[in-house]
Amino acid sequence: MLTARGGGMGLTGGLADVGGLYDCLFGIYAGKADESILDKYDEIRREKYRTIIDPISSGNLRRLWDPENIEKDEFIQMVKRAEHDKEFARSMAAGMGAVMHDFTQYYTDAVPKGS
Repeated sequence: MLTARGGGMGLTGGLADVGGLYDCLFGIYAGKADESILDKYDEIRREKYRTIIDPISSGNLRRLWDPENIEKDEFIQMVKRAEHDKEFARSMAAGMGAVMHDFTQYYTDAVPKGS
């Protein structure tokens, strides 16, 4: 499982990791996927970490070390906007779904071992 190195994305990334891994393991168990789905899981989870989780987490960590400029920070401005703009808040929350991935799309007609 990949985890962020600090800055608040570890739990979110961990939940996405567990959900995706469950789908892959269930697919193997149910004979809907072969073990190569785990390679796909590894590839996609690493990409999500590299492109989403790590940049956000690193940005959050930098904010902690630069409190004088926090009021000018673009992300903080977005959070403040979301306090009063409910539609914007919903779109921000929906963006967290970007760390999720539907691994069931890789299910095949694999036959379980021992059949």
